[in-house]
Amino acid sequence: MPTERVVEAIRALPDRPGIYVFRDGGGRALYVGKAKSLRKRAANYLREEQEPRLAAMLGEAADLEFVETGSEAEALGVENAWIKKHRPHYNIRLRDDKTYPYVKLTLAEDYPRIAFTRRIRRDGAEYFGPYLPAGLARRAIKLVQKLFQVRICHIPIDGSLSRPCLYHDMHRCLGPCVAGLTSHAAYADTVAQARLFLSGRNDQLVRELRRKMHEAAETLEFEEAARLRDLLGEVEEIGQRRKLSTLQGEDVDVFGAYVKNANAAVTLLVMRGGHMLDRRELFWEGHADVSIEALLTEVVPQIYDRTTFIPKEIHLPAPIEGEEALAEWLSEKRASGFIYGCLRAVPRPTASRSPNATPSWPGDGGSPAGFMDFPQWAYMVSQADIGFNASFPQAMIFLPNKIFYYLAAGGYVVYFSNPRVGAATVKPMPGP
Repeated sequence: MPTERVVEAIRALPDRPGIYVFRDGGGRALYVGKAKSLRKRAANYLREEQEPRLAAMLGEAADLEFVETGSEAEALGVENAWIKKHRPHYNIRLRDDKTYPYVKLTLAEDYPRIAFTRRIRRDGAEYFGPYLPAGLARRAIKLVQKLFQVRICHIPIDGSLSRPCLYHDMHRCLGPCVAGLTSHAAYADTVAQARLFLSGRNDQLVRELRRKMHEAAETLEFEEAARLRDLLGEVEEIGQRRKLSTLQGEDVDVFGAYVKNANAAVTLLVMRGGHMLDRRELFWEGHADVSIEALLTEVVPQIYDRTTFIPKEIHLPAPIEGEEALAEWLSEKRASGFIYGCLRAVPRPTASRSPNATPSWPGDGGSPAGFMDFPQWAYMVSQADIGFNASFPQAMIFLPNKIFYYLAAGGYVVYFSNPRVGAATVKPMPGP
């Protein structure tokens, strides 16, 4: 139970949105949280039954501070900033920003360059990522150099140099440092193509390249048409390697979560322009018996606080606290319509709906650890039945106009098949 001082501080909290921070006797931040109503949220800490993680935190807490905000969505942004600043021990937090690699495109410069960075700044640049592991970011930079010849140097670009560097000779840079090698318009055009590529918008990029190729051929610029033809071929080939796709060509993020034996994992599938662009896996050890809901509640806002792009849809495998505030906050960051989705719990799957389904859940009649309940048109099959195996099993399910996600445990997987729209296609995610 919390100390008398902490109990008094909890009871004195206002019925207003804001953030709160528990501190130990030395003033060190133990836990930072946000709430639509500080009073109602903090009252939960007076209950006898607590998650082991929070019970341990309350045992150390000596004081409680709070800051009122205008809304719960505003509190969410402040909470993220405080978690990064104070690094509270009992919050489930992402590693510090500097450990996450991004690809940076310096759009504020007349001749933008592409760079590897571990820090997002408000400098007018566009950031892509994070890339996990870091080697993927460096490979992306090399690929952009090869395909679009965007510069990587830090030198001032005023056209005063007498000769370009080796990258120009290798066809890895257009050479804006030397007057006459390229024009501002031509360089801006290739930067625009690089942005589409890094954003995963291959279909839009292919259409643009094909249009420019035909225009060059019609004006008898055959050398330029040939260059665009070759570039188009490489971009299309790269697009074919992204084996997972949706029918609608949307920007969607799909989360999966798993908790077992004081360890937790979150996986994020990044779909851009209908194609599987990235898979990100985050792991935590020794976080006691944290629930999947609590894990996602703390982690999801931190993930989107560290990125400059918010997709149209985000799907989570379980409800989280403060869903409305999260949707409002993400919509403000995205500055347009935003759809939040959650795979909700309903009856257990049965064997009667699928020839491959098993009649019962593994274990002692209950759901395997880490599984939420699933829709009634969900089935459970053996991993061997679909030939899928991975260290942290997951895959995407594609239905007409829908995307679903499954997790695996104990050699079994749950997948979805809605009889109203036809059978599902099960596509395991590519391995690391």
